[in-house]
Amino acid sequence: MNTDGSLKSSQGMATCGGLLRGHHGRWKIGFAKKVRCTIAFVAELWGVLQGLRIARDQGMQNILLQVDSEPVVKSIKEGKVGCMSRVPLVRAIIDLMKQLRPVYVIHNFIYMASLACDMEVDN
Repeated sequence: MNTDGSLKSSQGMATCGGLLRGHHGRWKIGFAKKVRCTIAFVAELWGVLQGLRIARDQGMQNILLQVDSEPVVKSIKEGKVGCMSRVPLVRAIIDLMKQLRPVYVIHNFIYMASLACDMEVDN
């Protein structure tokens, strides 16, 4: 699974998106969604949460989650944002990951930001 989030502050628009692939790398499903946030970090977190929800709903297992934001990967692995623990969005991601075990989270720079922000979404 690859997820991304993006913020166009000049337009006041944030989006998240991603794609899920099967174990042979074939595309299974993609998503894009508008989100309410004021920083790209939060849009990235929403992308992860939305992707994990779709994976759960599709009955996927043994998930490799690739995120292009090192701070997001760190927050998920540590269960906190900076010195703040139990941030609701991070907590929701961790709770969902427990349902989907195993989920492997890695940092992988993927330039999807322009795609996520340029896609038209209905939600």
